Amino acid sequence: MRGSFTVFYEAPFWVGVAESEDDGGLAVARVVFGAEPTGAELREWALYGYRRMQFGHGAGPSEVANKQPRNPKRAQREAARASAERGISTRAQDALKAAFEANAVEREVLSREARLREAERRWELRVARRKEKHRGH
Repeated sequence: MRGSFTVFYEAPFWVGVAESEDDGGLAVARVVFGAEPTGAELREWALYGYRRMQFGHGAGPSEVANKQPRNPKRAQREAARASAERGISTRAQDALKAAFEANAVEREVLSREARLREAERRWELRVARRKEKHRGH
């Protein structure tokens, strides 16, 4: 299981993206910090806020599932390159987009059901008022 956390500026807020990759594929979560987070704030968030993140699974299994042991110097070079990169990976962006779309569809269904319940409630009120008017004195 590999994971990374990237903090970058996305006008007008600072955003953090956590990526976790295992056999099941890539899972991504996004958190908006607002103002630029300090090292202490990031540490506190890593200790307490990470557990509350909801990871979205948007991408399938990784194509680069290499189980061979790696040369430690190569791993160090790759880590240095990855830390020098800015932004998040394209796969992470795709996973975030898929999670966002799934949430949008779910939100749409729930709002439609709430709207229908409200219309039904109003109809029942109108029917009850009509019956009350025709009751007689």
